[in-house]
Amino acid sequence: ELAAKEAQEKGKKIALFGLGAQERYADRFASSLIRIYDIFKGFGAQIVGQWSTEGYTFDHSASVVDGKFVGLVIDQRTQGMYTDERIQKWLAQITPELTSAYASEAVYAP
Repeated sequence: ELAAKEAQEKGKKIALFGLGAQERYADRFASSLIRIYDIFKGFGAQIVGQWSTEGYTFDHSASVVDGKFVGLVIDQRTQGMYTDERIQKWLAQITPELTSAYASEAVYAP
């Protein structure tokens, strides 16, 4: 069953998002997102939609890889005023990547 899942996800483009509270959990802000990242990377998926840590205040997050979050992170508790803007920017970032990925898989029948 695990091998089937790996075959199903291999090469797929996947975008991740998560929630966190940077003030309350500054020592592990949005760290659970890395678990999902690791699972899909292990299946051979390509993760898109990495997100800048700029504008966030935290001490540590396991979900930061190569200086960026592995996906969009929303802190509705302390930065809810940025949520809509962050979502719109992230969607603009990932839409072309995801759209092109699925367009190339489309099958057209006459």
